[in-house]
Amino acid sequence: MELVDNAIIVAVPGAINAGLGQLLFWGSLAFSLAVAAAFAVPVNRWLIARGKGHAVVHETGVHGGPSPSIVGAVAGLAFVFGAAVLLAEAI
Repeated sequence: MELVDNAIIVAVPGAINAGLGQLLFWGSLAFSLAVAAAFAVPVNRWLIARGKGHAVVHETGVHGGPSPSIVGAVAGLAFVFGAAVLLAEAI
């Protein structure tokens, strides 16, 4: 996932030099993480289905922390908030 993320950041013109206050930085970061997740999720599902991978060792997958459904809900809310910020900045 990290390799795909870094490759896209390097490939997008100007993204590597963009500052934290620029839409190009956040937009290219969001795009690169979405593409990287599209590669990582099938691999992780394949590993877990075969009884391998880090998350299989733990009951919740988060070292005894909150349930995966709560973590997923928080991640979804963070995505919606981040997308709203990007859209507001673009407008």
